[in-house]
Amino acid sequence: MYKNIVVGIDGTEHGEKALAHAVRMAHEFKADLHVYHATKQPFQFPSYPLGIDPLHQQPIIAAITQGALTDYRREAGARVIDKAKQQVKAMDVDLAGKVEYHLETFQGPAEYAEKYAKEHDVDVIVLGCSGHHSLARRAFVGTVAGHIMNNASCNVLMVR
Repeated sequence: MYKNIVVGIDGTEHGEKALAHAVRMAHEFKADLHVYHATKQPFQFPSYPLGIDPLHQQPIIAAITQGALTDYRREAGARVIDKAKQQVKAMDVDLAGKVEYHLETFQGPAEYAEKYAKEHDVDVIVLGCSGHHSLARRAFVGTVAGHIMNNASCNVLMVR
């Protein structure tokens, strides 16, 4: 049924649940698995105030230029990908298809998933979602999962 599965991860518990589900699907269907993490956010400001990066929960200790922010997100994204690799390995599941990991730093997660699905004949995109977004956020910004659900060229499976 599924030959080409994509799963979006973000370093959260919901992303980990989505990855575990996608790994089990890839095992069951002997499908290829493509794991991605996209770090660029749709409303990325040129700098954050000193404090905590809300996406990766890492401290920001200096003023950040756009280039430094991109480098920081690449490093933080690499940690998310490494954690996903460890999770897949720890599941000790025999995957007959190929497993690839993608770190995207130039497109947002929704844009990347939609484009990748179209260009690579993806059968299903698996995403984690908490489902706890405020009405204002859904009305004015939307969520990554909601955007992908409404615009993807393939099936989308939401894991909670």
